[in-house]
Amino acid sequence: FAPHAIDNGRFIDREGLYEEKAKKWRQQLGIDPSELVIVYAGKLEPIKNLEWLIAAIRETKDLPIRLIIAGNGPLEKSLKQQAAGDARILFIDFQNQQMMPVVYRLGEVFILCSHSETWGLSINEAMACRRAILASDTTGCAADLVINGVNGYVFDLTDKSDLIDKIRTFVTDKNLLKNMGEA
Repeated sequence: FAPHAIDNGRFIDREGLYEEKAKKWRQQLGIDPSELVIVYAGKLEPIKNLEWLIAAIRETKDLPIRLIIAGNGPLEKSLKQQAAGDARILFIDFQNQQMMPVVYRLGEVFILCSHSETWGLSINEAMACRRAILASDTTGCAADLVINGVNGYVFDLTDKSDLIDKIRTFVTDKNLLKNMGEA
């Protein structure tokens, strides 16, 4: 019995099909290959702290980044209103589990910034898709799965500048992203 584990094999992309689908989807979304894409996937509810994330991303106007928020939920309308006017923030609807290996590959980085998260299986899934991780210090799995500077970063949820500095590091060092995904 392993409640905080996933079937890694379901996310592995042996033939490169998920990567190809993600590349085409990125093109359809109008994302330039030079932009750093950060993905959040999950429910759009208060505990996920997406208002804070959108506010932080809006403070990074000087960076070539995109944020993709995948999911639906009670905060969807207000989050879209908060993000209005910033074309770097994109929303896609909830995707079924078969599409999740592609969704994670839309970005180079996966983020989870919940106020409280007992674990965070989405981080397990993103890691199985070879993505670098950004996890808030209040995410349960951060202590066990995220090794700062190796496979991602844990950021202080009370300090937007900490998150922004870590995003800036990813933008300036694309090799770091690849190495973190491999780790």
